[in-house]
Amino acid sequence: MVLMQKVWRCLMEKRFSEKYAGITKDMYVGATTQVRSTVGATDKFKVKVGMHQGTALSHYMFDIVMDVMTSKVREEVSWSALLTDDILLTDLTRESVQLKIERGREGPESRGLKTSKTKTD
Repeated sequence: MVLMQKVWRCLMEKRFSEKYAGITKDMYVGATTQVRSTVGATDKFKVKVGMHQGTALSHYMFDIVMDVMTSKVREEVSWSALLTDDILLTDLTRESVQLKIERGREGPESRGLKTSKTKTD
């Protein structure tokens, strides 16, 4: 549930009302699920990590989190783009792109998330 705590903090940064942030949080606390297949269903089990998959709310919350996390690197559309969970940064020089990458790490890392240095260079 650590990830979800970070998501709720992002909701608050975007000035969601405490009521709606609380309702959203309640959907995740103590959530259970089960897996169904052609051979039957598993027993119910608690969902302990991540966001619920396949709901419209999950996509919306993901967009909010990406908006908060990328606020320091976003510029005009022609110079940056969000692609699902990736960010494309471009600039006129390699050094300028490297500065954007470093600035881009600040958002997630200041919130306790890790950025893969091997995937961002």
